[in-house]
Amino acid sequence: MEKLKFYYCIKHSKGGKILKLKFIRKVVVLIVITSFIGTSILPGISESINKELNHNDDENLNISNDIDWWPKFRHDLNNTGYSETKGPSTNDILWNYTFTSGQYTYTVRTSPALYDFKVYVGDGKGNLQCFQTYDGKKLWNIRLAGTCFNSPTIYNDKIYICSGSSLFCINLTHKIIEWGYRIGNIPLYSSPVVYEGKVYQGSNDESIYCLDAIDGNKIWDYKTGGTIYTTPAIYDDRLYIKSSRNVYCLDTNNGDEIWISDIGETLAYSSPAIYNNKLYIGTKGIIYCLDIDTSDIIWNYETNYNWTFSSPAIAYENIFIGSDDGYNKNNGGLYCLNANDGTKIWDFPIYGEVLSSPVVADGKVYIASKDKLLFCLNASSGTEIWNYTFGRSSDGPIYSSPSVVNGRLFIGSGDGNIYCFGKPNNPPNIPSTPIGEIKCKIGIEYTYSTNTTDLDGDKVWYKWRWGDGSSSELLGPYNSGEICEGSHIWDEKDDYEIKVKAEDIYGAESDWSKLEISMPKNKVISSPFIKFLENHPRLFPILRYFFSMI
Repeated sequence: MEKLKFYYCIKHSKGGKILKLKFIRKVVVLIVITSFIGTSILPGISESINKELNHNDDENLNISNDIDWWPKFRHDLNNTGYSETKGPSTNDILWNYTFTSGQYTYTVRTSPALYDFKVYVGDGKGNLQCFQTYDGKKLWNIRLAGTCFNSPTIYNDKIYICSGSSLFCINLTHKIIEWGYRIGNIPLYSSPVVYEGKVYQGSNDESIYCLDAIDGNKIWDYKTGGTIYTTPAIYDDRLYIKSSRNVYCLDTNNGDEIWISDIGETLAYSSPAIYNNKLYIGTKGIIYCLDIDTSDIIWNYETNYNWTFSSPAIAYENIFIGSDDGYNKNNGGLYCLNANDGTKIWDFPIYGEVLSSPVVADGKVYIASKDKLLFCLNASSGTEIWNYTFGRSSDGPIYSSPSVVNGRLFIGSGDGNIYCFGKPNNPPNIPSTPIGEIKCKIGIEYTYSTNTTDLDGDKVWYKWRWGDGSSSELLGPYNSGEICEGSHIWDEKDDYEIKVKAEDIYGAESDWSKLEISMPKNKVISSPFIKFLENHPRLFPILRYFFSMI
């Protein structure tokens, strides 16, 4: 009996008094009840906390899917050099950035690639540079291997660019080089093309390479027998490439040869372009149109000079191509030909060799000459709209071709700059305070409306955030001043802050507009623990017993 009593009591160190286990039992019971309640309630609390922590209030609206970006040389896989975006109507320079090394500047040879309001360009020191499109702010650069002669290609949050004699894949999220693949010892001039998870790269070792876009492992290669300076065009699982000897059509999956055309057996820089089952290419002063299935010549047009470095652009049932006869004002320089039969529609004197390639957007043609001139012409008539002269007479020629997105034109120059032509832009005004119910009930859909004005008259997109961790899809585009509505259903009673924000087509954002709403909670306490007890009534006697021990 004494032993049993020992287990149920504790002797006090002073006076030998015995403290009965009544106090300890209370503690134990409280611990049990607390643990029981905690295991029932904490998951709900944890879920609520996680909801708040996982709510990413990302204020950078993304309208990239609604914009015709310029992600590669010649814009698209068909190398059309055409965009459905607006082009600048004046020669106003919005910004420029100078590439320097010590006290020297160096020519920017590559054509810019643009995506998600960022412009990417390789420089003469072997760096990949990234800038904001709307103000030219430099965001970052990555040092590569050697001079960049070709243009970068953007694909699935990665960018592929050649530097020296190596092809690199760079992760745009982490700003790191994921892999590099070296091809010989001579610099690469052909720009990479990415299609269905594969990278295609022409080389000065006379071969076209197909690499895995993820890890850079070689899948196949094909020997052409001639140096490759041109960039492949791809259509319907076929790759079209021009070497210094022939034009080739290959299977993109395995590199099998489909046909060879022996036109223009000379050094060639003009890349092929595809439109309406026809292939267009310039070589040795002759512009050819071939059937893409048979390689048969449909038509050809002879220019007034021996070389055609420029690649064709295709738009409005016409092709536009520069020629090295541009130094003679009587012999053209930029040609507009009917894409179906090769008939000349107009020509324009460039007054200098054309090493760059024309691009077409918004009914305009943009073309640069070796003599540091940039022209904007009417695509229908060939009449000049504006021109701009770069740098000094001692600066290098222009090799870079323009890239056009959203009323802006980007181009590298021999004076060591990348230029952005276009009008200045203002962000949209803050949207009006949302209009709608402020005393709400759960389970009912409520609609709220707002609008804003854009000082430049640009179209705008809206993003709604509902205060419960959810947000709307990007809504738009809306005309300036047009009303935008957003709807939502809340699942829990609480106080919420609705927010809405606007962004224009150039990426300029407004501040948030806000509205407080509430869904009053009932006095009845509702929690996972109470629901648990309601579903398990037999636990009441057990809990009553525990409480009686306190």
